[in-house]
Amino acid sequence: MYARGWITCGLVLAVTAAWSWCRAETPQSKAIGPGTSSSEQPHRSPVAVALTDGGRLALSANSTSGSVTLVDVARGSLLQELAVGGGPADVVWIDPQLAAISLKDADSLAFVRRSGESLALERVVAVGDEPRGMVVHHADGQA
Repeated sequence: MYARGWITCGLVLAVTAAWSWCRAETPQSKAIGPGTSSSEQPHRSPVAVALTDGGRLALSANSTSGSVTLVDVARGSLLQELAVGGGPADVVWIDPQLAAISLKDADSLAFVRRSGESLALERVVAVGDEPRGMVVHHADGQA
């Protein structure tokens, strides 16, 4: 039981580190300096991560930036960051191409479609006050 928690914690830290490393290599982050507003490069605060494609790809929910980030874990590279709305709190893959993100500040769920290594916001659905954790249960009994 404790091992699963440590593995999950380690995975979140690894994805966060890979994401941070990738951001350090982008031209936008190199442009930050004196006279540049911090709102141009918001803090992301990743709070949840979900894996797909056999663990090769990770999607992180970034609470303070209102975005999700697709990371290629195997290559250690940032593929895309996509704005989804206020306060992402959790992320789950419904299938290998469709993810749901709970938006606690927007009282809704965002659905994001993956096509290869790119993301597109498919729709946002209002669900009520501050949705957070989610679980997907598949017909084959896997959660």
